[in-house]
Amino acid sequence: MSRFALETLEKIIIPSIICLFFVLILLSLANLAPFTLATDDIENARGILEGVGVEGLSAIFAIVISLTLMAVQFASQQYTHRIMDIHIKSLTFWSVIAVYLGSLLYNVIMLGRLEEPVDGRFVEISMLLTALCFIVLIPFFFITMMRLRPESVISRLLSRIDEDYINSLKGLLKGGETGVKGGSDRLLPIIEIIERCISNDDRSTARFGLDEVQKCYMHHLNEENEAYVSPYFLNHMMGIGREAIIEADDDSMVQVLRIFGEVGAYSIAKK
Repeated sequence: MSRFALETLEKIIIPSIICLFFVLILLSLANLAPFTLATDDIENARGILEGVGVEGLSAIFAIVISLTLMAVQFASQQYTHRIMDIHIKSLTFWSVIAVYLGSLLYNVIMLGRLEEPVDGRFVEISMLLTALCFIVLIPFFFITMMRLRPESVISRLLSRIDEDYINSLKGLLKGGETGVKGGSDRLLPIIEIIERCISNDDRSTARFGLDEVQKCYMHHLNEENEAYVSPYFLNHMMGIGREAIIEADDDSMVQVLRIFGEVGAYSIAKK
């Protein structure tokens, strides 16, 4: 799945589910809902609010967050620590946290104010919020697993190499340098992922990363910036080539050489 498809899915599916349940909650409050989920029995209400709404959701929330962060941490160690940054800043992650914390807070407040006579509408809202918490886990796990794939991370990081960054390279590369110092190098984390893939024998991801870096390079290359853009990109390509030689990855080495050949042919054609 492409980065744009994943971002579109993230912006649509979970907000749509939340909006749907928000409408159901409004209908329940207005006594217009075509269903009845709860009775006015106080013991039944206490069991729902305490047993499911507080204790159940608390346990599930802790397990979900723990397992997700473990998976993200493992992927970060395998490829790059920036995977953790991408996950923490994602809309899906914070939407799930907001849904669970909002549901827990509602159930705690309603449990503390529970008294006879019980208004069944507020118990219905607790049940709807519980259902929402379970349903959002489906797209949450799917989107998270897709985001942890190195291909998705590479595509997302490459999107940061835009025209403004390419223009800034002229000022960042001084004195004939071919590399950007410090954390300013936006291409470096992508190169790190490709090198990790080569060392982990993940050749398909390494091939994908090299192709995407080449596309980005050729997309931004022109006569005005060739003097500093080509050394910047090709220096990183040489680093990948060295890693491929060390790991005896012939496929990646051949691909790096092919890229240098295509760049040379392009430069000759453009003089």
